[in-house]
Amino acid sequence: MADLAHGEFSLRQLARFVAVAEEGSISAAAERLFMSQSAIADSITELDRGLGADLCMRRRAQGVFLTPTGKLLLNRARRLLPRRRS
Repeated sequence: MADLAHGEFSLRQLARFVAVAEEGSISAAAERLFMSQSAIADSITELDRGLGADLCMRRRAQGVFLTPTGKLLLNRARRLLPRRRS
């Protein structure tokens, strides 16, 4: 499992990852964040590399599924990031 405490990432990448996890797809996260799908996907790929682990599995027709490492990161990221305003 990746060492989440020592990986390289930004708070922006974490926010994008949380949006993907909560929305269940890159396209829905892109709409939520008013960004392009490619920018979201690139950010998740960079986060994967920075942490040295695959955080999610991307299935075009079925959306995004978190790996065990992704689930762990999601819990930690939610504690780090400010609450989303409704």
